[in-house]
Amino acid sequence: MRPRWPKISPLNIAHQLCDLERLYPNGDGRIVRDRLVWRRKLKPSAFSREYFVQFDYQEGDFSTTRVLQPTIRELAGDKKIPHVFNDVGDPLCLFYAPAREWNSSMLIARTIVPWTCEWLFHFEAWLFTDN
Repeated sequence: MRPRWPKISPLNIAHQLCDLERLYPNGDGRIVRDRLVWRRKLKPSAFSREYFVQFDYQEGDFSTTRVLQPTIRELAGDKKIPHVFNDVGDPLCLFYAPAREWNSSMLIARTIVPWTCEWLFHFEAWLFTDN
């Protein structure tokens, strides 16, 4: 007999915003209908620049993360940027296969935000080393 996995219950956006505000008090978040928009400056390491990042989350869906300032496209120049989606604002690709590494029962503040910092850290290393 195969094991039965528990059904995943998505966290509501108010819970997501509450956790973001508790862990990252300098962020700016708002809920509009069933959508959460949260912005904050992130600095991936002591030697990094600051990035102004926006997280968009619609309840039960996946979070979309964009770097607003400075844009990663400005920093990369004419280089093809790895691990971004070809969409407006170059949303970051932070994890593989939806529902395998992240799902809506997980807290954005404890997953997506740290993964964004890690992505930015590796992006800076790529800028420095890629010719």
